Amino acid sequence: MTEANSWTESLIAVASTIPTENLAIVALVIVAITAIRRPR
Repeated sequence: MTEANSWTESLIAVASTIPTENLAIVALVIVAITAIRRPR
């Protein structure tokens, strides 16, 4: 869980540098990656 938390924090840090109009796209990508990585 610690690895996932640091991974999320680094994503948030990167996301904060992205223009607002791209945040929706980034959010969709993050959700897609999370769904793929999550064990079924």
